[in-house]
Amino acid sequence: SLNFGTPSTYPFEQRLTGSSYVAPLFCNLTVEFDETTKITKSVSLGEVPMMLMSSNCLLTKGIAKGTSVNNFNEDDTEPGGYFIINGLEKILRTIVVPRKNFPLAIKRGTFHNRQKNFSNCAVSIKSVNEAYRSQTFYLHYTFEGGIFMSIMIKKVEYIIPLGVIFKALVDMSDKTLIDVITEKESAFNGLQVIKDVHDRSLFSRQQCLVYLGFLMKEAIGQYGSSLSDEDLGKKFLDDFVLINLSEGWEKCSLLGFMVHKLWRLVQDEILPDNLDSLITQELLTSGTLYGSFLREKLEEYLATVRILFSKEMRRNSKDGYTVMPISP
Repeated sequence: SLNFGTPSTYPFEQRLTGSSYVAPLFCNLTVEFDETTKITKSVSLGEVPMMLMSSNCLLTKGIAKGTSVNNFNEDDTEPGGYFIINGLEKILRTIVVPRKNFPLAIKRGTFHNRQKNFSNCAVSIKSVNEAYRSQTFYLHYTFEGGIFMSIMIKKVEYIIPLGVIFKALVDMSDKTLIDVITEKESAFNGLQVIKDVHDRSLFSRQQCLVYLGFLMKEAIGQYGSSLSDEDLGKKFLDDFVLINLSEGWEKCSLLGFMVHKLWRLVQDEILPDNLDSLITQELLTSGTLYGSFLREKLEEYLATVRILFSKEMRRNSKDGYTVMPISP
């Protein structure tokens, strides 16, 4: 868990001295040994900018005690909502982003540059969970009639047969998969989706999970030393594929809907979504943006700590402890 400290000086002092209005940030770090012994320690992560009139701001705490902001050399109508960086007042601008958890039909000629057999038709979705963590991926239609998922992780693009994703999410037969991705009276039969799975000698859910885990080992490598390929495959599905949903069948249903929309786009039964329309957009607020940045940096910090801690334990441990993944 994260905890913010209290700034040591008031905002007007930062304006006068050309410094930043910051507060210390602390993280409660837990290390687990053999699932029995736990050690929790509060670690300082440095200082981060503090928004004026936020809950930890000195002005807010002064107002709560009945003190006027005039006593802190601020105006009575001080609205807050901004930061002081190097003596200058700065805001986090509200950004227009694609609508979350909404499949968008797209036609773009550049899709062919990713793979030679990709058509110009795709359906994308930006999945956002309750913690405002987001992950975007595309479903591409190929000239052979197959469908592939394209997902970007750590600036690396991974292209995965969609049938592998379906069979890894739940234990289903080929007939069930065909029923999920096809519609009645539709020319799309889904046989190429099945063929793309069988061409990789994948016939069971376990085999599909192992395949995904091996493929994504570099993408989620901070867990590679402690998890099998099958567990890595499950973690990939939990953390990167439709993260707004938790159940496998729920994810399959939404993926099936996206396939239906993709096929209708290919057949020109629907028009591509207008990405400049208000219905396909939403606003990314400053709090969400700030929280996402902190979460990303904290994940990088934990991954580094875990690697260093594991090396040190292997070097000095004499009691045979097994180092487990570190959780914030």
